[in-house]
This record gives sequence, structure tokens and C-alpha cells, in this order.
Amino acid sequence: MGGRREDHSKLHSITVEQPLTTINRAHSTLHLLGVLAVLYYRSSWLLLNIPTIPYSLAFTWSLMFASELVLAFTWLINQSFRWRVVSRSAFPERLPNDDEQLPAIDVFVCTVDPEKEPTIEVMNTVISAMCLDYPVEKMSVYLSDDGGSPLTLYAAREAYEFARSWNPFCRKYKIETRSPEAYFSSCSTAVELISGTEDEALIDPVDSFQIIHDKKGATDEEHSALPLLVYVSREKRKTHPHHFKAGALNVLLRVSSIMSNSSYILALDCDMHCNDPTSARQAMCFHLDTKISSSLAFVQFPQSFYNMSTNDIYHSFPNKSFKNHENRFRNQASSIQEATFLASCNYEHDTQWGKQIGFMYGTVVEDFLTGFLMQCKGWRWGAGLLEVAFSKFCPLIYGLSHNISFLQRMCYAALAFQPINAFPVLCYSLIPQLCLINGISLFPSVSTQWFLIFVAVHLSWMCQNLREGFVIGGTIKTWWKEERMRKMRCITSDLLACFDFTMKCIGAKQIKFLLTNKVVDEKKLQMYEKGIFDFEGSTMVLIPASTIAILSTITFLGGLVKVIMQESYGAMFGQLYISFFSMMSGYPILEGILIRKDKGKVPVAITLYSAVWAMFILLIFYRW
Repeated sequence: MGGRREDHSKLHSITVEQPLTTINRAHSTLHLLGVLAVLYYRSSWLLLNIPTIPYSLAFTWSLMFASELVLAFTWLINQSFRWRVVSRSAFPERLPNDDEQLPAIDVFVCTVDPEKEPTIEVMNTVISAMCLDYPVEKMSVYLSDDGGSPLTLYAAREAYEFARSWNPFCRKYKIETRSPEAYFSSCSTAVELISGTEDEALIDPVDSFQIIHDKKGATDEEHSALPLLVYVSREKRKTHPHHFKAGALNVLLRVSSIMSNSSYILALDCDMHCNDPTSARQAMCFHLDTKISSSLAFVQFPQSFYNMSTNDIYHSFPNKSFKNHENRFRNQASSIQEATFLASCNYEHDTQWGKQIGFMYGTVVEDFLTGFLMQCKGWRWGAGLLEVAFSKFCPLIYGLSHNISFLQRMCYAALAFQPINAFPVLCYSLIPQLCLINGISLFPSVSTQWFLIFVAVHLSWMCQNLREGFVIGGTIKTWWKEERMRKMRCITSDLLACFDFTMKCIGAKQIKFLLTNKVVDEKKLQMYEKGIFDFEGSTMVLIPASTIAILSTITFLGGLVKVIMQESYGAMFGQLYISFFSMMSGYPILEGILIRKDKGKVPVAITLYSAVWAMFILLIFYRW
């Protein structure tokens, strides 16, 4: 009788999750007090003992203090994701019934190398985009092929022909997964769409711009209407920087401006697909809300992996206004000629493209930087993230007067500064262990009250991760895999990202865009499903992790013997625990070195390199 009535005119709703938000805030406050106490302990000990202790010990404690400062900083900015937990609901059924009132959308799909990005996956992405539940007259799909592959062009034509029958099939039987490969994942013949296509016709170079389908809405009795499909392969020259994916996206922006000129853009990676055909309509529920549209930059959907294993060992679990100025085709020949000019490498010379217009240049994480700048204006790379974090575009300081909240800045900063966790994790993987075998205590004794502070902070951190894992259906086993991979990522990819960024800053090396190989290896897939690590990879990535695994084992066993002999259990308990934790997190690597005989084991060369490095470190830092 006196209850609140739901407003059925709203296109979306937002709900603050309670009591989760209150619990998160209480936990963050208590944990912060513990972190401040730890930092006070480190700094006060240093200030009191620096005049009397050796330089080497002072330097060691300073490194530990710096590590804990970095950990405190990254933990603090990550609390922005937990401070106000909300759930959003969209109501696409409340959108205008007249399709003419919906804004137009341009879908951008980018690919480069058909060998590393299988053409069949790219076409599945294109098909899923063409089959979205959105008016075909209001949608256009643009495929950017930076490799200029004839196979990709041929596959795009075949994908269009397939989509003409696939789209009505999905609509008739209400199939939500519009990617054929995902839908027929249990059928071995589902991915043979373009088998046997390597003939002489595919050797010839392709035109830079081709319209695969230009009759929007055209249909017949047996086939469904499909949106515009355009293939774009931009011009590249060695004398002109191409700016990687950001350059490709900017070409699509220019080409689409004369072809369809839609108000909104949907950007998809070539190995993605839309698992909900109403996703475009759901996004419009936010963009068309006049109360928030002026401050809304973009709507992002979380990733959902459809080929996840229950034995996931790699922690892949995911965790200015426009007006609708659409252009109908004027003259097709003139449009193609103009589009070809817009895709040329000379077009951007002495322009603001990549600086003030389009996707931003200067980093390989064009999506992150562009999204952040869009927010500031009111609207993966580890090395690339560091480029943004330590530049004038640092999320914490750039455009402080712009229309972006402090929590949003912290969220962007948490992503940008994530690779610097390599420093504290590396220090905690080496310094306590080396001090353990030398009998040097770095943590309070078990009998002191300060020890309880360190324990409380560690347990608080563990319990928070456990609780968040349980919320999404995880287990203690899942939590352990997550913690193990978090450490391994810090001492592998994040460490190399920091090194790469440092080398670029001193001018010793330029960061290169290395395309991720998306080809599925059946043997590696079987190993993944069985929960077995595959260590066939880059030597530069594996050597740090293997070295630390070997060193942790040696120092734990040697330190344990020394603690027993000296009966220094209380003083060394903290370092024994850290060494044991480090050794157990590196167990898959030790297994790959000592036990496994399959092709996925740690290569012998890497084992030898790592063993030499481990012994070298021990020879330098162990007091014989």
C-alpha cells in the first residue's frame, strides 16, 4: 500500500550492494590501520638503528620498506573497486518501439595476421556482430585487416554468405550465442567453414577498401537482412609510423565517417563475440538516458570465457554528445575513392589524429589511454600501462579539473600501476630468503606485539581474497591458484614490462608491438584441461620465475636447518613462512624441472640458466 512503485519509464537501474559495500569499507579501514602500523614499524626501526648498523643491513631494510610502501600504494588504489559496489540492470524492452528512433552503431573489428589470429575466429566475431538484435539499417560492420591478407578478404565474403542463413536461424529458434563456433563447440565440423581455400586466387594482393555488402536491409524470402559490411586494409609504409592498433582504429573512424557516420562505436577484438544479441540495445539504455548521457563516456561489458576448464591453473576467471548525422550512400565510386584516400598513410601527416582526435597514439594500450581521456574530457600490456602511469596522462594527476571522480581516477590508476607490483614481489621473493640463510631477522619475533600486526595484515589480505573468491563460486583451491598465478605474473610478465619500460626511458630499446598468438594448440588445450602447466614459452619470461623457485627451495631447506641448529624459531618464523610460501607457489616450476618428462616441462636450457643464476646469487649474498 505504501511501498515505492517502480518507474517503468526508466531504461536502467543502479543498486548499491549491501551489506557488501559496508563490509568492504569496514575491512578497508581496519586493514589500512594495520598497513600504517607496519610502515611505522619499518620506518621507526630504520631511523633508530641507521647510525649503528652496517650499510648493507640498512639497505636491506630500506628495500623492504620501499616494497611495503609500493604494496600499500597499489592496495590503496585498488580499494576504489570495492568502495561502492553496484549492480546495474538494463531494460531494453523499454526502448522506443520505432527502430528509426534508435541511434546508429558502427562495429569495428581489427585483425593483423591470419596465422596468429585464425581467420575462422575473426569471421565468428564478424558474424556475431552482424547478427546482433539491432535494426540492420542502423548498424554497420567494419573489418580492419592490417595484414592485407587475401584469405581474410575471402573469408569475409564467405562469412557474409553464411550469415544470410545463420541470422534467420538464430532469430527463429531464439539462439542467444550468435557465434557459430561457440554454438557448435561440440561439433568437430563446425570450424571447417573455409577449409581448402588456399588456391592461386588467394596469392594476389587485395584492394585496400572493399564493400562486401552495400545493400542495407536487402532481403529475400529465404535470407535475412544484414547490416553493411566493409573490408578495410590501410596503406602502410616504412617511412610512416602506423601506430599499431590505434592507427587501424583511426582509419576505421575516418572511413566510417563517409560511409555510415554512426553516432556510436562498438569495438571488438578479433577473438571476441557477442554472447548476448541484445547487448547493443542494453548499451543504448545507458547512452539514451538524458540524466547520465552527458557524463557517460562508454559502456563496457565484462568478458566471459566460454572455453574455461574447471582446473583453471592460469587464473583466467574474470574477474561531448553526438548528433545523429548519418550519410546515405551518395555515389559508390566516389565513396570508395574517398575511403581509399582516408586509409592512406599520408592522410594523418600534420593532423591531430592520435593527439586530439580518435584513438590516442604513444602507447600500445590505446584502449586504456583513450578511455581515460574520454572520461577526463567529459565523455596490456604492462609496459604500455606504465607508459601511461609515468606520463603526463597519469590518472592520478591528469586533468584534475575535468569531469571525472576521484574513485574513477583510482580505478584507472589501479590498472595503470599494476605492473609495479613486480618490485615488491621480487624483493619479497629474494631478500627474506637470503637473510634467512644468513641468520638476519627482518620481522618481529613471535613473542612481540608487532608480530601480531604483521599476522593481522597478512590474514586480512588473505581473507579478503578468499571472500571475493567465494562470492563468485570459487573454492580454497581456486584461491590458491589465484595467489600462485598472481605471484608468477609479477615475477614474469610484470617484471619484464618494468624492464622494457625502463629500457625505453633511457633510450636503450623501443617497445615493440608483439601480436598475441591466438591459435589453439590441441595438445596444450588438453594439458590445460588436465590442470598441467605448459612451460614452452619465452626464455626471458621463464628464467626469473625458475631462478626464484630454485632459490626459494635452497634457502628454505638451508634456513630451516640453520634455525633448528640455532633454535631461533621465534626470530625467524616470519622468514621461514615467506620462504615456504614462495617455494610452494613455485612448485609447478619445480615439478616441470625435476619430475615431468613431457614436452610442456621446463626446457633444459632454462633449467641450466636458472640454476646458474641461483648459485650466482647465493655466492654473492651468502656469508660463508
